Amino acid sequence: MPELPEVQTTVDDLLNLGIIGRAVKRVTVAWPAVTGSISGQNLTSLLRTKKFAHIRRRGKYILFQFDNGRQSLLHLRMSGRLKFVPLHTPVDKHEHLRILLDNDMELRLHDPRKFGRFTADETVKAKLARLGIDPLSKAFTRRALAELLLNRRRQLKPLLLDQSVIAGLGNICADESLWLAGLHPQRLSASLKGEEINGLRSGILRFLKSSIARGGTSLGNGEQNFVSVSSKAGGNQTRLNVYGRAGRPCRRCRQLIQRIVVAQRGTYYCPRCQRKR
Repeated sequence: MPELPEVQTTVDDLLNLGIIGRAVKRVTVAWPAVTGSISGQNLTSLLRTKKFAHIRRRGKYILFQFDNGRQSLLHLRMSGRLKFVPLHTPVDKHEHLRILLDNDMELRLHDPRKFGRFTADETVKAKLARLGIDPLSKAFTRRALAELLLNRRRQLKPLLLDQSVIAGLGNICADESLWLAGLHPQRLSASLKGEEINGLRSGILRFLKSSIARGGTSLGNGEQNFVSVSSKAGGNQTRLNVYGRAGRPCRRCRQLIQRIVVAQRGTYYCPRCQRKR
C-alpha cells in the first residue's frame, strides 16, 4: 500500500508535470466503485472547465483543489498509482478512472485491486476532519507527540497506524521508525519517557524524509508495486532495516530480525535492539 512517502512522491510528480492551471474536459469512470455514488457523467458536470489550483498531500490522501473552491480526494489504497499520458494512449484494463485535461493529456488511476477511491462530494471535508496530525507538519512537535502517546495506553505499532492519531504512517513506516527509536512495537505508549519520545519523533521524521528523497519504497516487480507518475520505481527498499527482513541479521547488532503479528499486522523488529519492557 502506498504510504506517506509514496503519496508525497506522487504529489511532487504531479506538480512537476504542470497540471496546475489545466482545466478538466471529461471524466471517465470504468469501475463505478472508484467514485462511489457519483457517476462519470456527474463528475464531468461537476468538474468540467474547472482548473486545478493546487495539489497537496494530507496523510495518505491526495487533495485536489480547483479554481472554483471545490475539493476532491484520491486515496490510492492497496495498489493504486497515477499515470499521466496522451489521450490516445491505449487504455489498460486496470485503469478505472481517467480525467481528460484541456491539453489532451489524461490523468489515469491504475489500480489492479480496485480499492482506490476518488471523492468529490460533500464527504471530502468530513474525511479530512477525521485525520490526525501530519508528521511532516510544523505541528508535529515533541510536545504534540508526547500528548498523543501519554494520553493513551495502546501498543505503539497499532497507535502509529491509527490515521486519526497520526495521518500518513503505514506498516513500513511504523516498523522502520520503531527500529530507529529502539522501541518494541508492543510497548505501551503511556510508558514512554522523555528521551524515548524524542527518539520516536526523530525516527519517524528520519525515515519519512529519507524515503521521500529516494522516491518511496517499491517492493517486487508486479502490477501492484508502487511506481511514480513519472514511471520510476522507488529506491528506498534497499535501505530498509527491519521490514521484510525476518531471519536476516540486524544492521545494528547482528541479532536475527523477527516477524510477529501485532493487531493483525505483520510486524518486523529486532529482539535485542527493541527489547520489550
